[in-house]
Amino acid sequence: MLSIILNFRMDIRKHKKGLYFIVLGTVLVGALLVVFRRTDLFSFIKLPFEYTLKSIIWLIIHTLGLSDINPNAFNSSIYLTADTLLSFNIEYLMKKWLFFPIIIVLLTPINQKRKLISALSIIPIHYVSIYFKFLIIIFLYNKGFGQYDGKSVSSAIVYLIYLLLISFWIRTNPGIYEKIANLTKYPQKFIVKKVKELVILLYVLVALKVTIALFQFEPWIQFLFNTSSYILSLFNYQSCVDGLYLFGEKCSIYMEKGCLGIQTTFIFGAFVYLTGVNIRNKLLYIISGIIIINIANILRFVFLFMHLHNYGSYIWNIEVHDMFNLLVYSIVLILWIIWIEKFTDLWKYLRIKDK
Repeated sequence: MLSIILNFRMDIRKHKKGLYFIVLGTVLVGALLVVFRRTDLFSFIKLPFEYTLKSIIWLIIHTLGLSDINPNAFNSSIYLTADTLLSFNIEYLMKKWLFFPIIIVLLTPINQKRKLISALSIIPIHYVSIYFKFLIIIFLYNKGFGQYDGKSVSSAIVYLIYLLLISFWIRTNPGIYEKIANLTKYPQKFIVKKVKELVILLYVLVALKVTIALFQFEPWIQFLFNTSSYILSLFNYQSCVDGLYLFGEKCSIYMEKGCLGIQTTFIFGAFVYLTGVNIRNKLLYIISGIIIINIANILRFVFLFMHLHNYGSYIWNIEVHDMFNLLVYSIVLILWIIWIEKFTDLWKYLRIKDK
């Protein structure tokens, strides 16, 4: 009996080790992206992307120079008219979506020549997609969309193109399932099921980005601000909500839908869904996690308002966006670990499949 229990615990630890690696790797990549965006520590890495960005903008200018828009360029910005400016930075290049399909191709068990040609062909496809993404943003901007909304819709279109390509690649190269199963030591049927679920969730992400562009989510923002205002009143801070603003006597906070953390919340829920079996348990934990993340967001507004009211500026020049990112990443990491340790039934499912 003792031997059975020890073997069971060793199997669980074997599976958990790989899952912990995914969790910690995701958080580490997120933290590095924050540093990458906000500092000059990786300027040698940024440089080729900046040149690529300027090259694409140059092509955009010459493309639109044939139309009535006639833009001019300044650094990484496009002037549609004398008074209308659209700015672009290397975030618009969707670098993660360049490397993601390349990794999938490199994991595919095919001959090296075909693998190399396929991987290299992704690079021009990617930058052609970015070129059309910029055109779509400019087109939507001229149709009355904001730049954030235009970016969401155009990104969704590029995501869709990549998902169709990835789906076609996996369908025509099913050997990739066996390769991933060998690398992860998970049953191949389990890998097939989870890859299909992952692809479906990515299609949902495409739909989510379009939804973010079409709706303003003002009721959600006002709910967060009204709740924050009520909590502030308990500490004798006077505040009121007007649209997307939380006003006080000495300060105000503005919030747009991009700060709601909708995509981060989706990633949290997607991970829980992919690493569980029982639907009821997954849904209950996802709903609980969403509530916790929104409570953290409310507390962020409360403490930020108090600080601005008392000091009038940010300490250490910390940006609100980065504060929220680091806070949410930390909360999501903790929620993931609690899910893996206490609630997921994945280990029992994998042990049964291993027999």
